Amino acid sequence: WLTRIARVRLFLGRILATAGWDGCVRIFDMKMKWRTVLRPLAALRYHEESLHCVGFSPCGKYLAAGGNDGKISLWDVYN
Repeated sequence: WLTRIARVRLFLGRILATAGWDGCVRIFDMKMKWRTVLRPLAALRYHEESLHCVGFSPCGKYLAAGGNDGKISLWDVYN
């Protein structure tokens, strides 16, 4: 499914976003109890080449990603 991850970002210790070499941004809900459990929430596909950055806005509502295709994507995380 996902062999390599380019970047990982965490918002408020709960929502995890990854920028993959496959050009896909994946968002997970992260629960930490006696072990960390990741629940997939979304796979955002827009980029045609590998991604090398991902980041949340300060309020956590938006997620931006940039890749080798020269594009920047901006996503509303909660809609």
